[in-house]
Amino acid sequence: MAVPENVRSIERPKNTVVVDHGSGLLRYAVIQRVGCRHDKESGRNLPVNGATIGHIIGNRYIPLSNEDVQETQTNDKDYGLVALTDKLSNSLLDDLMAVYSAGDAYQIYVTALLRAVYRDLANEDAERKYADSWASELYPYVTLSRNTLSAFEEDLGRTYSRIEKFMHNRVSRMAENGNIAIDGTFKSASSNIPTLASFSRKPRSKGFMGMSVLYAYDVFTREPVCSKVFKGSHIDTDSYKSFLAESKLSSGVVMWDNDIHLSQMKYILNGKSNMHWLSPLKRGDKRITNNDMLHFTGMFTDKDHDVLYKKIKDGRSWLYSFYDRKKGAQEEKDWFEYHRDKPFDTEETALQFKRQGTIVFRSDFNAPPEFVYRIYDERWIIEECFRLFNTVQMDRDTTNAQNDFSIVGNEFINFFAAIMTSRLVRCFDESGLSKEMEYHKFLDILTSARKIKDEKGNWHFRKLSDAESEVLIKCGLEEAAEAPKPRRGRPRIL
Repeated sequence: MAVPENVRSIERPKNTVVVDHGSGLLRYAVIQRVGCRHDKESGRNLPVNGATIGHIIGNRYIPLSNEDVQETQTNDKDYGLVALTDKLSNSLLDDLMAVYSAGDAYQIYVTALLRAVYRDLANEDAERKYADSWASELYPYVTLSRNTLSAFEEDLGRTYSRIEKFMHNRVSRMAENGNIAIDGTFKSASSNIPTLASFSRKPRSKGFMGMSVLYAYDVFTREPVCSKVFKGSHIDTDSYKSFLAESKLSSGVVMWDNDIHLSQMKYILNGKSNMHWLSPLKRGDKRITNNDMLHFTGMFTDKDHDVLYKKIKDGRSWLYSFYDRKKGAQEEKDWFEYHRDKPFDTEETALQFKRQGTIVFRSDFNAPPEFVYRIYDERWIIEECFRLFNTVQMDRDTTNAQNDFSIVGNEFINFFAAIMTSRLVRCFDESGLSKEMEYHKFLDILTSARKIKDEKGNWHFRKLSDAESEVLIKCGLEEAAEAPKPRRGRPRIL
């Protein structure tokens, strides 16, 4: 439809054209001309239109900056935590693009980035958080609507062979050093349909459903290597065997939550000579008293751990016992709180105080006690990284099979969020900030660091406190200000 002359004659920026969109307040769009192209058939040079820069409304030109605020971009964005998470984890994009298309890789990465920054982020909130954060400046044009994410998670689950290939790539690159531990954790699921989140005895009594995640992690970097979802809250020997076979892990240490029979562990390891096992003994186990395992023979030299240890050979197994002074103090405090106003038993109290802060492991491999204790001491951090990202509620009523696909795809994205969180924790520790503040304070300071956009389109930090600046400098997000140069000449006499 031709644009009326009275509309075309209204003053507007040069090198623009008016386009009629048919109806509505924004009917007449003012579009910028960005060049021309040569048409071989007609031999003519044809104009090339660019972006819409405004509209003709009420006999006047209105630039986009003066239109509805809903149509404009956010000029005040969350910066600190988003920028640091991306700085530590953007190498994951290269790993993803070795298996997925660039569009899919960015979709996975940005969604995981937002989940790592905004805990318990539901799919319906992802698009808004993306627009209000620095992620939209780092990675523009990523679609994160609720329906898009829900369909994308299902597609990820349907193409599981690609997830498997990605995990194989990580295992082949990261598991060469042999410092890998394999463990599992339980996760709740808010959906009431999927078969993967089938009810099991423990979660049924609490009124919710759940699933388990088996994962491998590097003991020293505290970073997840690979993972897999299983139904129910109980991980059996078949689950472990399946996970080791599918992930192609050939070396590492399998963690078990209680004492296991050697035949069961032999079944899990399936002849892998470089794969070992480690399981704790109950505090009343006779092997502890028979081998005098609470009579310690050494102490760690690590200044961050006040730990005593003992290591002996017991038949075909090795026993490792540890006493952690900090854990013992906490157990002692808990004991006093629990036993107030209760009958006092002298013998039982003496036995409990002897055991507080101690743990004894049985294993099939001969290793330095420091390495064994590190596996035990670091596992809670990795477990917490996975538990932070519970399965989000499914957004559509679908069949059981479709929901299983969605859960697998969703947990694949959560796997990246767990990696990002583990790298944040490692940055917090290695930067020395862990000696100055608690982790939640570290996150609060990063979250408060925002950037605003000025009229010229440049981004600047909001006014930062000295504490905020110090954290940003130590994390490499801001350069330290240069000290003022001393004035030349003789000092002024006061």
